[in-house]
Amino acid sequence: MPWETISPDERKFKHTGIEPNIEWNLGPGRVDFYPYGEAQNWIPVLLWLDGISPRDFADGKALFDQGDAISLWRSSVRVPRLYTETPQFEGFQFITALVTKQFFELLDKESANALGQVVRQVTISPPLTQESIGTEPGAELRSESVLAPSGPPAPDTVVVGIIDDGIAFAHERFREPGGSRVEFFWMQDGPPPGPLGLFPSGLELRKPDLFGARGIDGLLSDCTFAGLVDEDELYRRAGVADFHRRGHKAIAWQRAHGTHVLDLACGFDAQSPPNWRIIGVQLPIATTGLPVSSTLAAHVIEGVYYILVRSLAVAARLNCAPLPVVINISYGITAGPHDGTHIVEWAIDHIVASWRLLFGAEVRVVIAAGNSHLDRLHAQVEFATKHDTIDLPWRVLPDDHTPSVVEVWLPHAPKPPPSRLKLSVIPPGAGSAPALPEIPGAVMRWIENGDVLCEVSYFYYGPPMGRGMFFITIQPTARVDPVGPVGPSGLWQIRLENDDLTSTQTVHARVRRDQAPFGYPSRGRQSFFDDPAYVRYDNAGRAPEADTPGTIVKRAGAQNAMATGVEPVVIGGLLRKEKRAAKYSAGGPITPRGGVLPAHRRGPDALTVSDDSIVHAGVLAAGTRSGSVVAMNGTSVAAPTIAREVAKALSSAKSGDRAAVQALATSHELGLPPLTRPQPDRGGAGRIILPSLHPLARFE
Repeated sequence: MPWETISPDERKFKHTGIEPNIEWNLGPGRVDFYPYGEAQNWIPVLLWLDGISPRDFADGKALFDQGDAISLWRSSVRVPRLYTETPQFEGFQFITALVTKQFFELLDKESANALGQVVRQVTISPPLTQESIGTEPGAELRSESVLAPSGPPAPDTVVVGIIDDGIAFAHERFREPGGSRVEFFWMQDGPPPGPLGLFPSGLELRKPDLFGARGIDGLLSDCTFAGLVDEDELYRRAGVADFHRRGHKAIAWQRAHGTHVLDLACGFDAQSPPNWRIIGVQLPIATTGLPVSSTLAAHVIEGVYYILVRSLAVAARLNCAPLPVVINISYGITAGPHDGTHIVEWAIDHIVASWRLLFGAEVRVVIAAGNSHLDRLHAQVEFATKHDTIDLPWRVLPDDHTPSVVEVWLPHAPKPPPSRLKLSVIPPGAGSAPALPEIPGAVMRWIENGDVLCEVSYFYYGPPMGRGMFFITIQPTARVDPVGPVGPSGLWQIRLENDDLTSTQTVHARVRRDQAPFGYPSRGRQSFFDDPAYVRYDNAGRAPEADTPGTIVKRAGAQNAMATGVEPVVIGGLLRKEKRAAKYSAGGPITPRGGVLPAHRRGPDALTVSDDSIVHAGVLAAGTRSGSVVAMNGTSVAAPTIAREVAKALSSAKSGDRAAVQALATSHELGLPPLTRPQPDRGGAGRIILPSLHPLARFE
């Protein structure tokens, strides 16, 4: 078997903060990473900085001595002026940026010098197309600054932010008499921004007309004929449903995820809505339609910043103090540490706490618990003795046009330990493969005819996470376009050989999500752990929801990997009629952070309705056009239901925090049958059953 071992010194990127998926996506996996074959794209990154301000980082003078190096740096990194020109962001540790491939080469070259010392961690998100990025260097922030508005508190007013896909912002459920409640809308991969954009990419729309740009209210007026809004014409004029541009057009479909979610969070009759202002962020197609190649970290965190900063502009328009904000994120990831230390989780916790301190405004983030409870994406291993060997059977499907990825997470270690575990990946039909020890930076590749078909690497995340991870990637098993290497489908074996782990130390293996949402082209086919001992269906044909004894594949512990932090309210799904957890709703237990028991949370905070019954899947909410109602299900629709309750609390000067949601669940539990109550790891504080937003008598 043509395996090639690469020592840490021979790796392309040696900086300890460059995540292993970066080396894959810029190397063997580049043909799948860059959209439409555009190999020169700016790459969105989320950076964790240490000991330097965003302004000094972008400027480069504090990092390099020579003018040529500074010029090279500035041509390789575009830091939005949001972070560099506003004093409030001087102390923020997490920023986003657009970088070229040369950025990683500079970071690696300077790993022992100033640059390498100030970048603690960097992760990438799928690149945008060139047509979405502004070419003008100073286009990000010319005449606006982030200033805390002054004025009295605004009673009954709250900002509801949503980060999602397919947001039909002109829908009547988001209007009020005389206009729209949508104050700002940012399509992250839309046409390039105008001179007032906070970020250098995507299309931004505002409620009022400003500087010659037609606002949302103006578009509603222009596209109203005989008293009815022609929403298709409005979206065409706004540039959000332009079929001259490539890619999926979510709001051109009958139903769209973001519209449904936004209606559940803050949809009202247009004649009598509360004074809840809306800010929408539509994620890029590359993030929602192809989730496996990289994370949505940069795009989500930019969305959080955008909603918070634009909430200040809303407060300034209303001449009031900074407004409370609730942000709903009904997206997630399956692979990650699951201990609250994913860089997205650190960033959300840091931003929310810092914003509260800077502006005195409450911020709540509500996240879906995830739908992967039965997907066989989580395996868990404990070794009885030293030198034990355990195989994880990994089923990679044929006709999969996307890479397949597994992360194997080891127990906490405050510093890189001597090798406790060796890992080998055995392709279908092979009897053995060389093993990779737990050595930071070590890489092993399976090469045939000059193509890398599989790569295995070990990466150690330093404090405060303090955990090691084996990262395994396999090329797609089929291709049409673009042409590239193809890996074999079938049953792969991930062999774990214990060197020094005790019987109380657990290894977690997690498969990355590989399927696009409804409406997107089905390129990926989800790989999974295929243990023969796992009971998928019982003798009656039902899918058991409890873990099968004696199998390494676990249903428990499959919660959304960016929903295990401290700040977010995390919500799972519930069947209204049966009053039990939806079979797909994922939960804990959560891996203890830093190895310290107990973990900082057990699972979701609560459950609420995601399906009206076992035979009536989903709940009813807005379709993409006014007057339409469609059904969608998943924890994605449970989360905004609670975001609505949080918004009610914030608009009434109540806390709306995790404790308040848990208290609401506890109160609802008093009237519910105890036999169908899930365990806290999966159901949190309990079940919350609220009236349907669009009720039908037979469901109530």
